Amino acid sequence: MATTTTKTTKTSKTAMGPRQAAPPAPEFPGCTPVHLPADELERSEQRLEYWDGATETAWICEPASPY
Repeated sequence: MATTTTKTTKTSKTAMGPRQAAPPAPEFPGCTPVHLPADELERSEQRLEYWDGATETAWICEPASPY
C-alpha cells in the first residue's frame, strides 16, 4: 500500500505598506474648483478651464479682463 504525504506551506501575510495618497489636484490660477455633475455640464454657461469626470469637479475661470 502506498502512502501519500501532503506538505502544507504557510504563507505569511505582509503589510500592504503605507496607503498611497491620491494624485494632487490640478492647479489652475484664477480658477475656482466647484462640484458640477455630468448631467449639468452641457447646460453650464460658465467658462470652464477643466472638468474632472471622476470627481465631477469643474474649475471655473474668473471673467477675463477687457484690458
